Amino acid sequence: MAYCTAAQVREILIRVTTASLSDVAVGLFIARADSFIDGKIVAIYALPFAVTPPLITTISTYLSAYGVAMALFTRDGQNTNDWVLQLRADAYELLKDLIEGKLQLVSSSGALISKAVDNYYSNNKDYQPVFDMDKDIDWKIDSNLLENIADERN
Repeated sequence: MAYCTAAQVREILIRVTTASLSDVAVGLFIARADSFIDGKIVAIYALPFAVTPPLITTISTYLSAYGVAMALFTRDGQNTNDWVLQLRADAYELLKDLIEGKLQLVSSSGALISKAVDNYYSNNKDYQPVFDMDKDIDWKIDSNLLENIADERN
């Protein structure tokens, strides 16, 4: 199931009609955008979604419209438009915020969509790892970790 429709892409690209580009052709750009989205969020959410969350529809629509616009209007490099590039930038920013946890997915009814896997961290995730790829005699404990442990004892 695609995350958006050709009609939704055409709402952004009002000059792209079915006469200039078929729904099947737009569908190819949608499939590419959806694959990109899936690759970015597969480690966080159980895919496929039973019902596409509105935020995912928005991201897919932006990326699909970007692909169509680049193919139809800016292919020669002479006809570039900032708004076309902004579609991609907005989609990437939304995806980044989603992955970093700054945004959460909700259903169209407003219910929170739970993550498939919670992230687990050790209590020293912000410090240089003790074990490294170099020789074991060069391994050492991050001095900031040792200082923070000492500070917590006091």
